[in-house]
Amino acid sequence: MSSDESDIDQQGRATFMAKRMPWRAKEVTEMLVKVDKDYNRTNMFGNQKSGNPARHRERRKGRETARKAPGRKPSNFYDQDWYRALSAKQKMDLGNESDVELLDIEDDD
Repeated sequence: MSSDESDIDQQGRATFMAKRMPWRAKEVTEMLVKVDKDYNRTNMFGNQKSGNPARHRERRKGRETARKAPGRKPSNFYDQDWYRALSAKQKMDLGNESDVELLDIEDDD
């Protein structure tokens, strides 16, 4: 669900610059950031998980994705100002679904 551009940070690790999705609700973005931060990087024995490491993402203001909004999502997944600016046909093409309750994910920081 991310629109990333890769780069290398000062520690030499791959860093991905996540672009802002103007159609995504702020609450959904905040929830996804918390999920990214809480990613379990070790297995149940405390060893490094096999496979590719998790992406390190940085979010900077001003960078927007060119990706179109995905359709048939709950209406509260979309930014309400963005949604109101759509034409009636665009809203119909989007075909959004009923609102769903967003989880309140606790932030450990």
